[in-house]
Amino acid sequence: MTKINVAIVSGGDSGEFGISVQSGLVVKKFLDPNKYKIYPILMKGPEWYHECKNMHIYTVNKNDFSIEIGEEKIKFDCI
Repeated sequence: MTKINVAIVSGGDSGEFGISVQSGLVVKKFLDPNKYKIYPILMKGPEWYHECKNMHIYTVNKNDFSIEIGEEKIKFDCI
């Protein structure tokens, strides 16, 4: 079964930054990793990125809202 690529976007430039990040973590907690490839995306000022478990950061391409990990370009089925 092919997993659906899901971006969970959190952060932002308001005083609600921390609440947004916590909300994103709650959403991630309740998504089934057997059905979804989950990519948390953090927005902080002009920086939008996905950080892997190994602490490597992948910048979001703002033209098509995708990320590149290695040679693979990942586009999201759901944001």
